[in-house]
Parts: sequence; C-alpha cells; structure tokens
Amino acid sequence: MVAQTLLEMGWVPQQVLSSNAERTRQTWAKMADVLGHLPADFIPGLYLSSAQHAVEELEMHADDESTVLLLGHNPGLEQLVFDLSGQSERLTTCNAALLTSTASDWKTALRGRWTLEQVVRPKALRAP
Repeated sequence: MVAQTLLEMGWVPQQVLSSNAERTRQTWAKMADVLGHLPADFIPGLYLSSAQHAVEELEMHADDESTVLLLGHNPGLEQLVFDLSGQSERLTTCNAALLTSTASDWKTALRGRWTLEQVVRPKALRAP
C-alpha cells in the first residue's frame, strides 16, 4: 500500500539504500513490484545505525541527482528525520517520511535543513 501511494504521489526513487537486514530486504522486494526493480544497495552499516551514521552512508552512496529511498530501523530513522527537518515524528513499521531539500548535492543537503512534506502510514491507508 505504501509503495502504491508513493507511486501515485510521484515519489518514485531512482536509488534504494537499505539496511542489509532480512526484513528490509523483504520490504524492498514487495515495494519493487510496484515501484520498479531498481538495484538496491544493502549496506551493513545501515543496520540499526544512528542518525549520524545514516548521514555518513548517504554521503558515501547517494547519487547527487537522485531521489533516494532509505530503508532502515529505529531509533536512527526517527532521529534522522528530526535532525534533517527539526520535526519529531514517530515512525512505525513501513512508514515513509517524505523529505525534500533544495540543495544541489547530498553533502550540502545533509548539512542543511529539509522540509518534512508528509509521513505515509499504512494504517491511514486502509479502507475504513
């Protein structure tokens, strides 16, 4: 449901960076059926990483021209959203925090302020 919603909203990644955990691999496999089978980098350093370590991994792996889907774990992802946007959000399983930056490259973007556009939550997508 989240992948379909992202597709409908035009939030289709060009690059996938993921923890190497089995659960994130399974999540991406299901999302790829909807978003397209992009190559995904499964990075051991993203497994239960801190927000700062996630920033370092993004600096190393993200292509400057791309929209990145980052699949990872809490508490690091919640802290990353807060560090980038200044907004505190509780992120539960399969939530997607949609953030934008006006910077021209990832290194600059990761040191600047981002806008938290929306959080997509599977529970909110279910029919009543």
